[in-house]
Amino acid sequence: MRLILGLDALRPPLTGIGQYTRQLASALLDLGEIEHIEGLMGGRIVTQAQLNEFLRTPLSPYGTKTKNVWTSVLASRLRAVPGAYGLRQRLRQYQTGQSLRGVHGAIYHEPNAIACTTALPSIITLHDLSHLHYPQLHPNERVAYLRRQLPHSLLNARHIIVDAQSTRQELIDIFDLPGEQISVIPLGVDPSFHTVNTGPTSSTLERFELRPKHYLLSVGTLEPRKNIERTLQAYTALPEYLRKDFPLVLSGGKGWKDAAIHARLKQIKPPGRVILTGYVDHHDLLALYAACTAFVYPSLYEGFGLPILEGMAAGAPVITSNVSAMPEVAGDAALLIDPNSVDELAAAMQHVLEDQHLAADLSKRGQARARDFTWARTAAQTLDVYRRVLAEF
Repeated sequence: MRLILGLDALRPPLTGIGQYTRQLASALLDLGEIEHIEGLMGGRIVTQAQLNEFLRTPLSPYGTKTKNVWTSVLASRLRAVPGAYGLRQRLRQYQTGQSLRGVHGAIYHEPNAIACTTALPSIITLHDLSHLHYPQLHPNERVAYLRRQLPHSLLNARHIIVDAQSTRQELIDIFDLPGEQISVIPLGVDPSFHTVNTGPTSSTLERFELRPKHYLLSVGTLEPRKNIERTLQAYTALPEYLRKDFPLVLSGGKGWKDAAIHARLKQIKPPGRVILTGYVDHHDLLALYAACTAFVYPSLYEGFGLPILEGMAAGAPVITSNVSAMPEVAGDAALLIDPNSVDELAAAMQHVLEDQHLAADLSKRGQARARDFTWARTAAQTLDVYRRVLAEF
């Protein structure tokens, strides 16, 4: 079998889809059952040797080298130019199509939903349909592009992979796709989240002026879909004695349309403290998860919600939403709340902060549940899809 895997989601800063692409590629290589695994990045073929080298290189928030910081800043400015998003995507698809034109006997997997048109049997991974449910929470140009291109990509794909049953059902209901064309393959959690302990976390906590088990943690890009505003409202609704002892830590990079979040931050007065860490590296992220009193993830919509598993694996009691895929991921190992209810979120925060037995029980159940989700299993199930598609081609 020869696999060509789309790698454009690996461009920094790494998003959730970028993490999925990186972990899937690594796990597929580790399986050792595919004779040739190549990649596509920027419309060009990446050899297996180059892919191996790339995956061995740790990524900073901006890429593999510090000098890429300014390149990333420039790229973010260019993305803000009207029409740039759609033009860039069309150019990428054209270049990808040109690179695949001379390829034969391979299967093409695009981990980021929109595949280029090719004669090769293609598979796409669709992570969510948030652009349809919450278009106001995305840049207009991205929504317009996905509305135009996603139906075409779904129609041309030999098979579609989704992260959760909820997304599979949405595809059937909205696009009238046959269920047998869609496979649910849950994501995995990096083993490092299971092995972290609070010992080596002191340098991270000292840098952010935190005490172990004395803060609430929220992880995610600062953008509307992550429900940061209601998280801040719920935090300010906590009793003063809790806010005094438990600051709220928001860990994530700058997001789209975050002005309202920063306006809300300015309204928070002592007692209570909100700490913005910005985008943190893997070591710091592990430390923040492992030492928090509770992990709060009340997103409005998720196709999966990988941070839920990361928090559970690190032993954090988890509070998350009761909508979309999040209940599937959390199971009975988290407190589920209505993400539109500030009162419910505040009550859940207070409950975990004040009830040590509940916190310990959630931590134990969360760690057990997270062990069921591995990237090796994700890769093995994805390989099964490749085999079925090739057998039918």
